[in-house]
Amino acid sequence: MKRIRMMVLLAAVLISMMPLMAQGNSDIAEDGTFHMSKEARIIVPANPGGGSDISARMIADISNRNHLAEKNLVVENRPGGACAVGYNYVGSQKGDPYTLLSLHSGNIIVSAVNGWEQQWDDLTDIIAIMAWDDVTLCVRTDGPFSTIDDVIEYAKANPGKLKFGSDQRGNTSQLGFELMKKYIGIDMNYVQYDSSGDVASALLGGHVDVGILNPGECIGQVRGGLLKPVVTFAPERISGDLFGDAPTFVELGYPEISYREFRGLSGAKDMPPAALQYYEDLCRKIVETDEWKTTYLEANNLQPAFMAHDEAMEFTREHVEQVMQTFEEVGYFDLLN
Repeated sequence: MKRIRMMVLLAAVLISMMPLMAQGNSDIAEDGTFHMSKEARIIVPANPGGGSDISARMIADISNRNHLAEKNLVVENRPGGACAVGYNYVGSQKGDPYTLLSLHSGNIIVSAVNGWEQQWDDLTDIIAIMAWDDVTLCVRTDGPFSTIDDVIEYAKANPGKLKFGSDQRGNTSQLGFELMKKYIGIDMNYVQYDSSGDVASALLGGHVDVGILNPGECIGQVRGGLLKPVVTFAPERISGDLFGDAPTFVELGYPEISYREFRGLSGAKDMPPAALQYYEDLCRKIVETDEWKTTYLEANNLQPAFMAHDEAMEFTREHVEQVMQTFEEVGYFDLLN
């Protein structure tokens, strides 16, 4: 009886997977090329308003308005669990050529640092890296701090009191927090939010003293005089009037406090190779548009980049290893034991 029940259960699982498998195969033409028969979803593993959301909506908007894909791309937010909710959902859609994922290096680092049972490369395949996104530390313009020296001085005089706003635990934003603690020698209070949009709101509301944000996540508030970037974690100063006055930690005498993030597009694990190639070609078309260069890169102070699937996967694995080594060096894992 148990054997019969097991066979029935297995049959039910296979039947539930058949539409997904059939969809992927039916959209492969005789010449081996993939053709979209319906809309594709870009899953954002965070709330609206953050960098991953902005990136996904820009990719979808450029593709849709210019008819670069055969069907529209739609954005769907699935926040929670330090990105785990969104990533695990995409992982559950294995092989589906219509499930995409907004790529951010910080989210990938989360899976490694937080020791997910399934790592990022178990859940998704990177389609393309499409931009470099540098990181800043911001304060309120009407707050008590005007420079990074003010922040450091207060943190040293008041151990544990400075509230440091960041999105997700164990990502590259927390890496910045840990690097500051170790190499500047300051004790701060780490306050976690579900997205960088939430960090910006918390900073504006006075719930945190500083917030770690990409330029695109705070450019409106900086332009409006509400927030001020006081330092960048980038290897060089960020170009432009709004962020160009913020020094690098390297300039301040802390060469160890330096890293970059990247953004792009991923997809469900093991989608048909023809579909992966289709979306890779789509990403290449998008980064070549004037809209991407001006409305996204220039408008959000990002730097141009493009790595196709194979190069992007290799680069990301090396990047994860380097960041994990840094987390080890700053003693992050010792705090968890």
